[in-house]
Amino acid sequence: MRDLQEDYPAAKKYVGGQLKENRVSKAMISETLLVFEALCYRIFEQRQDMDGVVYVSGFRRMGDSAIELAYEGSMYAPEPEDPSRLTPEDRIIRAYADKIDYSYRSGRNRITITMKRNHLAAVGLYAASMALGIIVYILLRYTASEQLQYFVAEKLVFPAEQLFLNAVLMVGAPVTFLSMLKHLTDTYILAESRSSARRLHRSAITSSIVSVVLAIVSSQLFTSLLFADDDLKGKYEHGMISMDPETLIPSLIPSDIFTPFQTMMPYSLIILAVLTTYAFCSVGKFFDTIKVAIDAAYVLFARMLSVVMYALPLAAFLTMLDELFSDGYIGLLYLAEMIAVAFASLGILLGYYALRLLRCGVKPGPFLKKMLPLMRENARIASAFDAVPYNIRYCTRAYGFDRKRMEQSMPVLAQINLDGNCFIITMLAMLYVAVSSTPLSLGDTIAVGILVLFLSVGAPNQPGSCLLGLTIVMVFLEALPLVTVAIEGEVFFGGILNLTNIAGDIVTLATEEVRETGSAEKINEAAAS
Repeated sequence: MRDLQEDYPAAKKYVGGQLKENRVSKAMISETLLVFEALCYRIFEQRQDMDGVVYVSGFRRMGDSAIELAYEGSMYAPEPEDPSRLTPEDRIIRAYADKIDYSYRSGRNRITITMKRNHLAAVGLYAASMALGIIVYILLRYTASEQLQYFVAEKLVFPAEQLFLNAVLMVGAPVTFLSMLKHLTDTYILAESRSSARRLHRSAITSSIVSVVLAIVSSQLFTSLLFADDDLKGKYEHGMISMDPETLIPSLIPSDIFTPFQTMMPYSLIILAVLTTYAFCSVGKFFDTIKVAIDAAYVLFARMLSVVMYALPLAAFLTMLDELFSDGYIGLLYLAEMIAVAFASLGILLGYYALRLLRCGVKPGPFLKKMLPLMRENARIASAFDAVPYNIRYCTRAYGFDRKRMEQSMPVLAQINLDGNCFIITMLAMLYVAVSSTPLSLGDTIAVGILVLFLSVGAPNQPGSCLLGLTIVMVFLEALPLVTVAIEGEVFFGGILNLTNIAGDIVTLATEEVRETGSAEKINEAAAS
């Protein structure tokens, strides 16, 4: 730890050394040092105690490497008092918002600049947790009595796993509602303001619908080809969705506003979010005040979900024990097969993106190849929305996209063009239910597809969206024995889901760029260079 005020040049040199030690690219080193200087300027400007010490330190946690600026005093304000008068430092901090995090506890400010994110380290932790679960099961299976095994499974593993899923639902209901409300409001405002925004909105929704349909068709195809004679098929029952109006209508519109949150009724949450959005966008002079309150509440519950996610390695350990106690070693084989099939099915979505590019005249090969560095960097960023500033900079340089148009379109796409959520959540849910449970009827399948489509709009822009979405779908189907798929889905597909969302954003931007300019030559030339 270094005292920033005592020797600023030495502190800056220390930060540069930390960046090189973590093998950060030269371009990212320059950007991070630029952010560091801008934050130092803002901190010195805001401090009330000019003699207060500002400490600089580097740390690693859960695969993340970061620089932390810490000092005691009043809370640091990330946004300027007058948004209409931005200093160069304000513009830098806004442009690189995806790299900065803030916290204030016990009178101490902690401002974190992310140097590097390594999702492989988190995946390694989950893999170690699962491997430990297998070892513990083997020890219990061959050394413990049946009575002790029953006690561990029924009294410890299953209740603890249910406790974790209850925590996910407890936080997930308000997160989903607030996220949906926030995203619907933002897109409604933009859609009302420009015709191009309305067209972008329609394009994103169409892409998400196609992703859901592709996932449903793919899951049915793979199930019939690979899992037709499985021993687990039909082992579990689930509550079939009743289309009887007498029972359907009360479930859609409950008698009070608290029931959807208490019982996690997804369709009633969706209806409530749509009604609230419509009312919210017509409140007139109170709009700005309510919008700030909604955004603040969303950030609060999203952070609560982040805290719950810290327990995911323990949940992965419990899930592995659950699989083994329920189905034995054959359960691991089915798990490996279904995960492999789900990974392979992503090629179908990639083919859909290639067809979209071909249709508008963009050559898919060079375009997608140029996207690989973008994907590597986005793997270090927590969410598609946080990655917006970096993606705007990269696509402007790599593809020659119009920067002004991107600054208007990219934030919208990051909220509504969630192809990854639609495809992966639908694929995993349909695949697991088809292999391990009684078959879904056509009405059930349509209901699940519509549910995932709306849940994707309400997906939190952070790790945990796959876990939350799959948990809600399984609870909706009353397929409680299969709810472990939510944990497994987050472990194996949490990071990939975000990258798939971003790939869909870039492809949609390319199609919109061609539509605006009337030619794909500029994109093809930039991608080939």
